Amino acid sequence: KKFLLEHWKKNIMGVVEGDPDKALRRAQALYDIGVRSFRIYSPEPGINVLRCLKKLRKALGDEVELFVGQVVDVLQAKQLESAGADGLYIGIGGGGRCITGVRSGSVIDWPILLWQLRGEINIPVIVEGGASDHIATTLALGATGIGVSRIAGGGTIESPGGMLYCIDQKGNYFKPYGGEAS
Repeated sequence: KKFLLEHWKKNIMGVVEGDPDKALRRAQALYDIGVRSFRIYSPEPGINVLRCLKKLRKALGDEVELFVGQVVDVLQAKQLESAGADGLYIGIGGGGRCITGVRSGSVIDWPILLWQLRGEINIPVIVEGGASDHIATTLALGATGIGVSRIAGGGTIESPGGMLYCIDQKGNYFKPYGGEAS
């Protein structure tokens, strides 16, 4: 583990919650072991991610990369860029696999938002929530990248993209990691 961390720590992104105090504690612990890229993740719209970004930027400085999501409109994107975000994530459960957006009442039409962001901000935009099902459209609309955590992170029972399932002594299936929202 130590060998991998020393060689790959610049490729590891720590994901922290939108609560500024909790996020700072987690980010500081990750920073102390060498992580220099962070994603502030909140599936609910609101100002916590902006507050969190400001707190992390102040505490960790410009040496770290800070990505923020999930962005719900152009105004929020501009505010986050002004506060020091290095990149943004958009798309809340827009794919056929995730119902986070529906359950939270925050379904965002990411293709329209992505198009509206063109020329309005100058930092990368990574799209999730169905973007991987429409790669050409996503890139044509101006996305910098596409986030696909269900494949890389193991997904969930509803979205079993990864193949890492374990079975306990009673025969119950479980995953050691079930995606960002878990």
